[in-house]
Amino acid sequence: MAAVSNVLGLKFSPSLRNGELKIIALPKEVEESIERGEEICFKTRNNDGDGKTVLCTDKCTYSIMQVESSNTSLLADLNSKKRNPKDDAGIILEISDTFESTYELFIEVPDFTPLRKLLQNHVFSVDGGDDDNADRGLSLDEIAVQTCASAKEIPQYLASDPAVLAFGEVGLEKFYFVEDEVLDYHFDVLLSTIMSMRIPLRGSGQIVDDVVSKCDLSSSGGSVVVLHLIATLRPAGSAGRSLQASRLLEFELDPSRVANFRMRYLLRQDLSKVWKLKEFIEACATDCPLECEKHLTPERVIGSGVALCRTSKSASLESTTVTFVDSPWLLAAICLSHH
Repeated sequence: MAAVSNVLGLKFSPSLRNGELKIIALPKEVEESIERGEEICFKTRNNDGDGKTVLCTDKCTYSIMQVESSNTSLLADLNSKKRNPKDDAGIILEISDTFESTYELFIEVPDFTPLRKLLQNHVFSVDGGDDDNADRGLSLDEIAVQTCASAKEIPQYLASDPAVLAFGEVGLEKFYFVEDEVLDYHFDVLLSTIMSMRIPLRGSGQIVDDVVSKCDLSSSGGSVVVLHLIATLRPAGSAGRSLQASRLLEFELDPSRVANFRMRYLLRQDLSKVWKLKEFIEACATDCPLECEKHLTPERVIGSGVALCRTSKSASLESTTVTFVDSPWLLAAICLSHH
């Protein structure tokens, strides 16, 4: 705030607003974003009733906290300063507003739970045609308007959640929710095809379309879901979350991700079953590519985030049990847990 010397007096403006203005202390990175001409906006989440407001830059999301002051602060417009007619050396400042609190910004990790709930109303139809699904999906712009997160963070989340399917031309995709049962079924079809055709997860020499064509699928919608799974299970950092772009890529899957998805699939076959850890690992390894074996160890299962593991007081691996975790972030854990 600019310093003003030789202030001899203050006077209140006839149009004093008495707290109508809100004073926000901006972190340096937000100031720099404004100076670069980047878009800054406020978003309010109303769909779950909490009415929370955040500030979003192009890259980050900030929570807003009101900080009360024990003193009343005065806001003066420096352009309104006037010379004191009784003293040429001094000036009089005109007070345009008063305030007893300011707002501070703190960077936060966006809560995408409301977005996931929103997408659950836009389910991808395996049996529906392209026209039917075109009316079901949400565009990125429609999602951005309803999601309290930055323009960079929203696509990152959409790409990280395997339950979110993007379908359509690049840049014009619509986003859909894929139900658990649909993911389970098509993962089983894909894995069975890999095993029966002896297709290695890496170095297969086949393109993605070749593998999809070998899968026993009853609809074009099923092919889209299998393409989505292949794009999801590819190694981190590789191209291919765009279904259109991934068709002609070499078929390649990350054994760690396949192993985690295999764990999820097996647990979901009986949601109430409590497995012994050793029994669970042996069952996972059955009908699973050999490349996944090193990712099906007790330590990997316990640290995968896929299953809920409990160990008795003896703290031995033999006493550890494994059960299904009903969590909205379970699928994200599958793709984010790595070597």
